[in-house]
Amino acid sequence: MAHAEIKTAAQTDSEPKYIKEGNAAVGICVDIMRAVEKIDPSLKFVGDQQWQPLARIEANVESGELDAGCGLQKNKAREAKFQFPATALFPVKWMLAVRVDDDIKISSWDDVKKLGPEGVVLVNFGSGALKTLEAVGGLVIDSGGRSNPDNLIKLEAKRGRFYYYRSPGFVGELKAFPGKFKILPTVMDSADFHMMFGKHVPAATVEKFNKALMELEKKGELEKMVKKWDS
Repeated sequence: MAHAEIKTAAQTDSEPKYIKEGNAAVGICVDIMRAVEKIDPSLKFVGDQQWQPLARIEANVESGELDAGCGLQKNKAREAKFQFPATALFPVKWMLAVRVDDDIKISSWDDVKKLGPEGVVLVNFGSGALKTLEAVGGLVIDSGGRSNPDNLIKLEAKRGRFYYYRSPGFVGELKAFPGKFKILPTVMDSADFHMMFGKHVPAATVEKFNKALMELEKKGELEKMVKKWDS
């Protein structure tokens, strides 16, 4: 059987999708790719040990240098340029973290908007989450931080009131700053993360991937992989 080799890359600052462990990239995405290969040995992912930032992965999948990016949100702009299998990899929730001594209660974006300059929302540069915040409108956004640690250092230094990030992943990111922050209970947004394929990838390959993913979902394996890394 001929192998469909799918070129991808590990996304920097994307835990627990990809986590740096020594010289290796591990995490939810790596586990999903290996599990898909077991179910359908005609699919073979390569490049998942090479690191690239999100913006480069998107550009390279669009140009055809890469074939796929793992764990990305569907939106109109992306749907015009990429292929998304029908089955999602896992659901995500976006929430806000604050300093542990901040007693603010937030039930919607309106509560954040009312704070004006006192309600600066920190978000990672170039992330899909930034586009979401811009679409909300009326928020004071600071997207200067290029990574989770960048933004958490800014939050600790009171150079922002909130940090906007997603779960799975949020709890793990805060572990490097014990006792400094807390995640507010309100879910500000939710969506599914998908495998994203370039338009140049044969539809049959995308369908094979989707079929394998459906099998993993039915067995409860996808949920198990997320739970394994989201702690």
